[in-house]
Amino acid sequence: MAVVTSAAMGFNRFTVTVDGKRLALLALVAAAAIWALGRLERPAERGGSSSSVDLQELLLDGVPFSKIGFRLRDVRVRFLDNPERRPVATLARRGRALAAWNGGFFEPDFRPSGLLVQDGRTLSPMTERGGSGIWIVRGRRSSIAPRADYRATPAPDLAVQGGPILIEPGGRLGIRAGRGPTAARTAICVTRRETSVYVTWERITLHRLARVLKAQGCDAALNLDGGPSTCLYVRGRVGHEPAQPVRTVIALVAR
Repeated sequence: MAVVTSAAMGFNRFTVTVDGKRLALLALVAAAAIWALGRLERPAERGGSSSSVDLQELLLDGVPFSKIGFRLRDVRVRFLDNPERRPVATLARRGRALAAWNGGFFEPDFRPSGLLVQDGRTLSPMTERGGSGIWIVRGRRSSIAPRADYRATPAPDLAVQGGPILIEPGGRLGIRAGRGPTAARTAICVTRRETSVYVTWERITLHRLARVLKAQGCDAALNLDGGPSTCLYVRGRVGHEPAQPVRTVIALVAR
């Protein structure tokens, strides 16, 4: 039996979910609640309402996650390019972002590793190294497609390459091997109702991440850059800066 604790304060709403069989992790729940209230409580920034961005602090399969849920009728998704290796918070504030997180992979020389498209313009070409999937935004529709199935027309408002695909379109588990390296993770989840990003700084395997997102009802999910690149900014505050500079940041801005 799951125990769910939720609260709404000002513009913030957070939910902490605990597996009733893992009572030893209640301390993490308290820490998540304190983080949500103490670090993210502030009014909406000028230029948009932060109520269009839903922050939840979740404990899923014993792993703490930050989840940002959003609908494309309320926000636009934009790239914030970072060739000068600035802090994510600096980019996000300059871009008037309601929320921001790390994007796709990049090379040792700091060039993007795979496809980046914004407003129909290709900023970086598709590559095999960039990952097996593409997150695509066209108008108010969000989707995830295998790299081989990506079509450049009609031109997307935004497309970012990543991988592997954690949940194949249609809801089938995309990672079938239980073992593998562990790292902090960032993933995009698409459902009929909304698009969301899941971020965890706990080191987990891709298989475990895929199982968590499957249980959350994702119709499709794509892994983004993670590890030391993992970061999160919400409502004017930094939840976590990356351990290293990131080339591309994905941001939500008000329509």
